[in-house]
Amino acid sequence: MEFNKKYAEELFKNLTSELNLAAECGLTQSDELEACFSICAKYIERLWQLADETGFQTDHSTIDFFKRILPEFLAEADFFKKKYHALLFKPEGYSQSILFFENELSKLDHFFVENMEFIHYYRNGSTNMDCQFFCSHIRGQRENEISQLIAKFIASERYREYLNKRLHEMRDETKF
Repeated sequence: MEFNKKYAEELFKNLTSELNLAAECGLTQSDELEACFSICAKYIERLWQLADETGFQTDHSTIDFFKRILPEFLAEADFFKKKYHALLFKPEGYSQSILFFENELSKLDHFFVENMEFIHYYRNGSTNMDCQFFCSHIRGQRENEISQLIAKFIASERYREYLNKRLHEMRDETKF
Protein backbone atom coordinates (compact mmCIF):
# COMPACT_ATOMS: atom_id res chain seq x y z
CA MET A 1 0.00 0.00 0.00
CA GLU A 2 1.32 3.46 -0.93
CA PHE A 3 1.36 6.49 1.36
CA ASN A 4 -1.98 8.31 1.09
CA LYS A 5 -1.16 11.92 0.30
CA LYS A 6 -4.85 12.92 0.12
CA TYR A 7 -5.40 11.63 3.66
CA ALA A 8 -2.33 13.58 4.83
CA GLU A 9 -3.73 16.73 3.21
CA GLU A 10 -7.06 16.12 4.97
CA LEU A 11 -5.19 15.66 8.26
CA PHE A 12 -3.48 19.02 7.75
CA LYS A 13 -6.80 20.68 7.01
CA ASN A 14 -8.20 19.21 10.24
CA LEU A 15 -5.12 20.37 12.13
CA THR A 16 -5.64 23.90 10.86
CA SER A 17 -9.32 23.79 11.81
CA GLU A 18 -8.55 22.64 15.35
CA LEU A 19 -5.89 25.34 15.71
CA ASN A 20 -8.41 27.96 14.61
CA LEU A 21 -10.95 26.65 17.13
CA ALA A 22 -8.35 26.81 19.90
CA ALA A 23 -7.64 30.43 18.97
CA GLU A 24 -11.36 31.28 19.24
CA CYS A 25 -11.97 29.65 22.64
CA GLY A 26 -11.12 32.71 24.70
CA LEU A 27 -8.21 31.01 26.49
CA THR A 28 -5.36 32.97 27.98
CA GLN A 29 -2.53 33.40 25.52
CA SER A 30 -0.42 30.89 27.42
CA ASP A 31 -3.19 28.27 27.53
CA GLU A 32 -3.97 28.84 23.86
CA LEU A 33 -0.35 28.30 22.82
CA GLU A 34 -0.09 25.17 24.96
CA ALA A 35 -3.33 23.85 23.45
CA CYS A 36 -2.11 24.59 19.93
CA PHE A 37 1.18 22.83 20.55
CA SER A 38 -0.67 19.78 21.92
CA ILE A 39 -2.97 19.74 18.91
CA CYS A 40 0.06 19.82 16.62
CA ALA A 41 1.69 16.95 18.49
CA LYS A 42 -1.50 14.89 18.13
CA TYR A 43 -1.65 15.45 14.38
CA ILE A 44 2.06 14.82 13.89
CA GLU A 45 1.59 11.48 15.62
CA ARG A 46 -1.38 10.68 13.34
CA LEU A 47 0.71 11.54 10.30
CA TRP A 48 3.48 9.22 11.48
CA GLN A 49 0.95 6.45 12.08
CA LEU A 50 -0.21 6.83 8.51
CA ALA A 51 3.38 6.75 7.25
CA ASP A 52 4.20 3.70 9.38
CA GLU A 53 1.09 1.83 8.20
CA THR A 54 1.57 2.47 4.51
CA GLY A 55 5.25 3.15 4.02
CA PHE A 56 6.66 4.68 0.86
CA GLN A 57 6.75 2.59 -2.29
CA THR A 58 8.59 5.09 -4.48
CA ASP A 59 11.32 7.67 -4.11
CA HIS A 60 8.79 10.27 -5.22
CA SER A 61 6.41 9.51 -2.33
CA THR A 62 9.32 9.47 0.14
CA ILE A 63 10.57 12.83 -1.10
CA ASP A 64 7.08 14.31 -1.09
CA PHE A 65 6.52 13.22 2.51
CA PHE A 66 9.83 14.44 3.92
CA LYS A 67 10.16 17.57 1.78
CA ARG A 68 6.58 18.86 1.70
CA ILE A 69 4.12 17.07 3.96
CA LEU A 70 5.99 16.40 7.21
CA PRO A 71 7.63 19.86 7.39
CA GLU A 72 4.24 21.59 7.21
CA PHE A 73 3.05 19.69 10.30
CA LEU A 74 6.34 20.18 12.16
CA ALA A 75 6.38 23.89 11.27
CA GLU A 76 3.03 24.43 12.96
CA ALA A 77 4.37 23.01 16.23
CA ASP A 78 7.64 24.94 15.91
CA PHE A 79 5.79 28.20 15.29
CA PHE A 80 3.72 27.81 18.48
CA LYS A 81 6.87 26.88 20.38
CA LYS A 82 8.52 30.10 19.16
CA LYS A 83 5.47 32.20 20.12
CA TYR A 84 5.41 30.56 23.55
CA HIS A 85 9.09 31.43 23.97
CA ALA A 86 8.27 35.07 23.19
CA LEU A 87 5.41 35.03 25.68
CA LEU A 88 7.59 33.59 28.43
CA PHE A 89 10.71 35.68 27.91
CA LYS A 90 9.47 39.05 26.65
CA PRO A 91 10.30 41.52 29.38
CA GLU A 92 7.86 44.09 30.69
CA GLY A 93 8.20 47.64 29.50
CA TYR A 94 8.17 49.20 26.09
CA SER A 95 11.89 49.60 25.36
CA GLN A 96 12.83 46.21 26.82
CA SER A 97 10.10 44.53 24.75
CA ILE A 98 11.28 46.31 21.60
CA LEU A 99 14.83 45.12 22.26
CA PHE A 100 13.60 41.57 22.90
CA PHE A 101 11.67 41.45 19.60
CA GLU A 102 14.57 42.98 17.70
CA ASN A 103 16.92 40.42 19.22
CA GLU A 104 14.56 37.62 18.19
CA LEU A 105 14.55 39.01 14.65
CA SER A 106 18.34 39.11 14.70
CA LYS A 107 18.44 35.42 15.68
CA LEU A 108 16.14 34.63 12.78
CA ASP A 109 18.34 36.61 10.39
CA HIS A 110 21.32 34.59 11.62
CA PHE A 111 19.43 31.33 10.99
CA PHE A 112 18.50 32.44 7.46
CA VAL A 113 22.08 33.47 6.64
CA GLU A 114 23.52 30.31 8.17
CA ASN A 115 21.20 28.15 6.03
CA MET A 116 21.07 30.39 2.97
CA GLU A 117 22.27 27.75 0.52
CA PHE A 118 19.66 25.18 1.49
CA ILE A 119 16.90 27.78 1.83
CA HIS A 120 17.71 28.90 -1.72
CA TYR A 121 17.52 25.26 -2.87
CA TYR A 122 14.18 24.79 -1.14
CA ARG A 123 12.58 28.11 -2.15
CA ASN A 124 13.52 27.67 -5.80
CA GLY A 125 11.93 24.23 -5.92
CA SER A 126 15.23 22.56 -6.79
CA THR A 127 15.15 18.80 -6.95
CA ASN A 128 18.62 17.67 -8.03
CA MET A 129 19.63 16.73 -4.45
CA ASP A 130 16.24 15.44 -3.25
CA CYS A 131 17.12 11.76 -3.30
CA GLN A 132 20.31 12.42 -1.38
CA PHE A 133 18.40 14.48 1.21
CA PHE A 134 15.23 12.42 1.55
CA CYS A 135 15.51 8.89 0.12
CA SER A 136 17.80 7.49 2.79
CA HIS A 137 14.91 7.27 5.26
CA ILE A 138 14.83 4.02 7.20
CA ARG A 139 11.38 2.58 7.92
CA GLY A 140 10.40 3.29 11.51
CA GLN A 141 12.90 6.14 11.82
CA ARG A 142 11.13 9.43 12.49
CA GLU A 143 14.03 11.83 12.35
CA ASN A 144 15.07 13.57 9.18
CA GLU A 145 17.32 16.57 9.70
CA ILE A 146 16.38 18.12 6.39
CA SER A 147 12.65 17.90 7.17
CA GLN A 148 13.37 19.55 10.50
CA LEU A 149 15.35 22.29 8.75
CA ILE A 150 12.52 22.94 6.29
CA ALA A 151 10.03 23.06 9.18
CA LYS A 152 12.24 25.47 11.09
CA PHE A 153 12.52 27.66 8.00
CA ILE A 154 8.73 27.74 7.50
CA ALA A 155 8.09 28.41 11.20
CA SER A 156 10.81 31.07 11.30
CA GLU A 157 9.24 32.93 8.40
CA ARG A 158 5.90 32.95 10.23
CA TYR A 159 7.57 33.94 13.49
CA ARG A 160 9.34 36.82 11.72
CA GLU A 161 5.95 38.05 10.45
CA TYR A 162 4.55 37.75 13.97
CA LEU A 163 7.47 39.67 15.50
CA ASN A 164 7.32 42.41 12.88
CA LYS A 165 3.58 42.75 13.45
CA ARG A 166 4.08 42.99 17.22
CA LEU A 167 6.82 45.61 16.78
CA HIS A 168 4.62 47.60 14.42
CA GLU A 169 1.69 47.44 16.87
CA MET A 170 3.86 48.51 19.79
CA ARG A 171 5.35 51.43 17.88
CA ASP A 172 1.90 52.52 16.67
CA GLU A 173 0.60 52.50 20.26
CA THR A 174 3.23 55.04 21.29
CA LYS A 175 2.39 57.49 18.50
CA PHE A 176 -0.72 58.71 20.32
